Amino acid sequence: PSAWDPDGERPEPGQPFDPPGGWDAYEKSHPRVESDPAYPPGVDKLGGVLPPDDPGSLPSKERGTIVHRLPQTGDALAAAALLPAAAALAAGAALLAARRRERAAR
Repeated sequence: PSAWDPDGERPEPGQPFDPPGGWDAYEKSHPRVESDPAYPPGVDKLGGVLPPDDPGSLPSKERGTIVHRLPQTGDALAAAALLPAAAALAAGAALLAARRRERAAR
């Protein structure tokens, strides 16, 4: 950016850039900065998770699957609480239907 000449030649908007002297001369006069790609820890260029260097060196707690690390959600408790409520609702509906049949029979 410090070597940019605002009054220099530039293509018009929408026109391709064709440097005077050709691309070879342009690339020689404009240095290129390249660096090795960086990946997050535990992955490679193909993605995914790299296997540990020595899987036998990890403590048994760290080798466990993710299922062992998740908290219990209480789904069994919710089912136990909803079952009596559903039974009471069904009993109430049956009682209401029986009363309506009894009144209709009179």
